[in-house]
Amino acid sequence: MLQAPFIDPAWTIVEVLRRYPSTLRVFLEYGIDVGCGSGATLAEAAARDGADLRVLLDALQETARERWPAYHATTASHHHLHRQVEACP
Repeated sequence: MLQAPFIDPAWTIVEVLRRYPSTLRVFLEYGIDVGCGSGATLAEAAARDGADLRVLLDALQETARERWPAYHATTASHHHLHRQVEACP
């Protein structure tokens, strides 16, 4: 049986995006750097980008849950994003 989505604040942004691609819109809405800053943990990113960690986590989990179990689907934009992140120093 599949477990409902869970997002840990110790995960990096890129880990969340790989597991739950639909969360990209949440990161963008909250002003979280999903480019070269995506190697940061959610806790680090929230502090860095001025987002309330608890509110961010709630929004990410809700979005992941909305797409459950279809969260594995990816789009060309997500593949493009992953290529950009891999190119970061």
